[in-house]
Amino acid sequence: MTQARFAKAKVFSGKAARGLAAAFVLFATAATPALAGTSRGWEHGGKFVNFDPVIQAYNRSGATFRITGLCQSACTTFLSIKNVCVERSANFEFHAGSDGEGNISISATRYMQSTYNERLRRFVIDNRYMEDFSFHRITGNDIIDKFGYRACNEQDRLLEAQDSDIPGANHGTFAENTRNLEQPSTRGIEGSYHSR
Repeated sequence: MTQARFAKAKVFSGKAARGLAAAFVLFATAATPALAGTSRGWEHGGKFVNFDPVIQAYNRSGATFRITGLCQSACTTFLSIKNVCVERSANFEFHAGSDGEGNISISATRYMQSTYNERLRRFVIDNRYMEDFSFHRITGNDIIDKFGYRACNEQDRLLEAQDSDIPGANHGTFAENTRNLEQPSTRGIEGSYHSR
């Protein structure tokens, strides 16, 4: 390689590295302990590659993550966040995982199941909630009362309200930032089915 080409490649590599570093800093600082995110914007599920970084960031930070409203498909993997709380009015919808091409994927289904606590996992397996693409609903009340997940309280809602006044700290910006990160799935699972 000539010196001129090497210099151009080095400049491009430097720009790419700085861009990746900036994206990482933006992502890493988005989930601070003061941030109380919600599942809004993630309701209909999607690919694990978009959900896993959010789960990892909240598990690292210890920040509260509140599941509210509808939560279908891959959205249900948010139940694996250590400091997750569930609104009693939430509705969870479970189905089999997809290979990304419309076929049922055993590995995607098992991955989703692995993110639930033992009681919920046993229930969705025993009741065949994840054997096809039909949605099977469990209410927030049942997720809390029957399966032992923590109910959200006023403090959780207050944290979210405070964060909504901070530019770049609300759930929408965080969701957009993490969705736009192009990261390969570390589990080899292409994604999960969603209805959009």
